[in-house]
This record gives sequence, C-alpha cells and structure tokens, in this order.
Amino acid sequence: IRDEAENIIGTLSSGEDITARKAAEDILINTLEESQQRQTEISALLEGSHAVLKYHDFRSAAQSIFNSCKHLIGATSGYFALMSKDGTENEVVFLDSGGLSCQVDPRLPMPIRGLRAEAYHKKEAIYHNDFQNSEWVKFMPEGHTKLNNVLFAPIIAEDKVVGLLGLGNKPKGFNENNSCMAAAFADLAAIALTQKNAEEALRRSEMRYRSYIDVTEQLGWTTNAEGEVVEDMPSW
Repeated sequence: IRDEAENIIGTLSSGEDITARKAAEDILINTLEESQQRQTEISALLEGSHAVLKYHDFRSAAQSIFNSCKHLIGATSGYFALMSKDGTENEVVFLDSGGLSCQVDPRLPMPIRGLRAEAYHKKEAIYHNDFQNSEWVKFMPEGHTKLNNVLFAPIIAEDKVVGLLGLGNKPKGFNENNSCMAAAFADLAAIALTQKNAEEALRRSEMRYRSYIDVTEQLGWTTNAEGEVVEDMPSW
C-alpha cells in the first residue's frame, strides 16, 4: 500500500488456512502406510504357512518360517530352539548370527534362564531394547555374539512351551507389533512341529505294519467251518 508520494506505508495480504487439509493428508498417508504394512505382514505369514506344507522335516520348515519372520521384523540375527526332554535346556535347531562373530558352539544346549526363562514362564513374547545394560546380560556365555536388543517368542503346542524363537539386533529396536508378529510365527512353528511329529509317527507305524505283513505272509493256518484257527503251520 503506497501513499500519494508512492511511499510504501503498509501491506495487504490474504491467505488460506490449510490446517484441516494437511491433517487429512497426514491421516491418509498414515492409513496408506499401515495398509501397506498389513499387506507385507500377511504376505510374510502366508510364506511361513506354505513352509509347513512344503517341507517334510521340522528343521527346514522352521528355518523358512524364521527367515520370513526375521525379514519382516527387520532383525539381523536369531535362532530356533526346542526344549530338551527334561525341560531344563534349549536345544538349538539352527542359529543365524547375522554375519557377526560367535564363538559359542550352537550344538551345546542353552540353559533356560535370564530373559529366555521369562518368555517360557509367561508363555508370551517378550523383548528388551537395551540388553547390554540389562540384568539379563550376565547370563550370556563368553564369546557370544553381542546383542543390543532381543526378542523371544515361545513355541507353544498343546498349551506347553516346547521351544523358542529368538531374534536380535534390530536397528532402532523392537516394538509391540514386532512382538505380536513374532508370536504369530512361533505359532506357525508349533503347527509345523506338531505336523512333522505326527508324520514321523505315521511313518514308524507304517514301517511296523509292513514288517508285520512281511512276517505273516510267511505263515499259514487252517480254520474250521466256523472260521476258528485250528492249526498253525509254516507256509514253507
């Protein structure tokens, strides 16, 4: 705004309040990101489900399920372990150190203690994002890979904890959604373990049956009119 001498004496401005529009755009973006995340999670769970049917042995199925879980959550290391028969130790099915040095022999049983024991006793997934400064770090064996954060999800079959899915060293740490997803993959592992055990029991039963047939085919017997066996005799 100028006066009669063309000197600027003020300004005239107009504007539009876009606060509501910006808020709506933010909501839309967040909704889209959440939808994409749900799609990613569903795809990973389907991939893990296919592993249950694809592999005939538990180790292969468990490793495939673990890989899907690790990639989804963004952890860099972890393992699958099953509880020993006496219920005092973890027996490692396989270990993924994430490329870091680990001098601990994975074939050695791991005592169920520390944060692992919490997951076993509570029957729920549990995580810690400052593991090196936690009370649990003292239970780590010498030479073990350094863990900045950890997440443990129990594998539960017939209401009993039979194993553990462990994840570690996720950049920026774990969260509640990671905990829920790890629990879902642990459930897939429980299904795989139950199915593979049933398949193995069926194979053993079939072998015993075939063995029985092989033996009985070498025998002969005589029956009376009522179908009662009256004499056994070898067929040779």
